[in-house]
Amino acid sequence: MTSPSPKFFKKIDGYSESAWISLAVKSVRLGWPEGIRQAALRLSESALRSTIEIQIMEDIYPPASELPKILELIKKHEWEAICAYDTHHGRNFTLQAEKACDEMHRKLKAGVIKYKDAEELAKIRGFASPRPRLYGDLLAWDSFRKAGQIPEMKNRPIDESVWIGMPTAMLDQHTIEGSQAQRRDTILSGSSKGHLNLANMVKKIGWTGVRKIVHSDIDKPMLAGANTKPRPRQLTLSNLLLVH
Repeated sequence: MTSPSPKFFKKIDGYSESAWISLAVKSVRLGWPEGIRQAALRLSESALRSTIEIQIMEDIYPPASELPKILELIKKHEWEAICAYDTHHGRNFTLQAEKACDEMHRKLKAGVIKYKDAEELAKIRGFASPRPRLYGDLLAWDSFRKAGQIPEMKNRPIDESVWIGMPTAMLDQHTIEGSQAQRRDTILSGSSKGHLNLANMVKKIGWTGVRKIVHSDIDKPMLAGANTKPRPRQLTLSNLLLVH
């Protein structure tokens, strides 16, 4: 993901769209349902769904047998169930996943693997409208699937923290706010280095310790501006169909 940094940008409840997308991404990583719900209130259904689907391959790394179930959970907005899946950070597989992903990105860039072939694989695996950001992780995952090396799935306790504002850890270089603040990686960043650092943190202090760090630092403009109340969700047909 590139790092947007326009001088002026449209804000949604005090933050750029890139910040709310980052919140959705990193809340899956953290296992925080309320973070995803807050992002869902500000993003379109298509943007939210495609964002969360990417995290299946970037973070959750499920066995192939679990993939259809996870895609269905995303459609139904079952965020507690999504967040209960432990990521590769807690399953001792981050180094392998990142090395393979980097290799697949190089092959895509060099034309060794065609983007249309990656897109076809994504659709075969159930991703209806895949984005290119999915492809490197998906190809890496598929190579481990073929080799029978996907690590055993396990669950983790979800993060039950309530929403008191935007954690600063969500505002890294992939957001307008993080770019303007010259903030690169945070504890939840999805760069290769960021994933490896998070895996080491999870190993040392567990998800409970990581979550404590994340929620101890709330973005100051949010605290000062009292923008903690979400705007009402627009009543659309897609939203009505998602009520369950």
